[in-house]
Amino acid sequence: MQVNERSPRLASIFSTQHRWLMAHIGLSLYFRGRAQERFDGLTASRFSEHVRVFNVASRNTAASFLSEMLKYGVLLEKPDRFDRRKKLLEPSSETLGALDTWMSIHANTLDMIDAGTRLADYQSDRALITQLQPLIADGFVQHSSIREPATAFSHFMWVNNGFLVTERLIFALEEPGNGSGPILTSFRSIRTWPPE
Repeated sequence: MQVNERSPRLASIFSTQHRWLMAHIGLSLYFRGRAQERFDGLTASRFSEHVRVFNVASRNTAASFLSEMLKYGVLLEKPDRFDRRKKLLEPSSETLGALDTWMSIHANTLDMIDAGTRLADYQSDRALITQLQPLIADGFVQHSSIREPATAFSHFMWVNNGFLVTERLIFALEEPGNGSGPILTSFRSIRTWPPE
């Protein structure tokens, strides 16, 4: 939520399920291209193909997403070294910084669950992101329950800012539920966030 407050435009990439998945697909293509020293890691055509293969969004939605990412500087365009007609895409330094923050937040969260050392391991070698992110993306797009969440959860995931609404609901839980009934939350309205 703090990341959203600092950079709402960048955080909007993760505002809905299909945008979140497309972002991970694009980053995965970029990092895999770098790891294999390929110069066609992330291109519009490869991105569109992967989005279509995993049934994340339509070809038009994928193209619109890339256009928006380029317009706002989330992605940068550069010519191919071997074919000037081909345009390669790469994340901006701000985008990579946000990804680093995302990875640190999630590593720390997992460490709090099992007293692990993921955050320290990651912070000692941040280049690990180039190996970790593609594996994480694979897990997301290949798992049907993530691509198509259960009905009770899915209506939050496909609306604008659905991820943010879900995070705010969880953050505002007043006490743990026992799974047998309603759970109280102090979250009443997006307009009145954060709660007083």
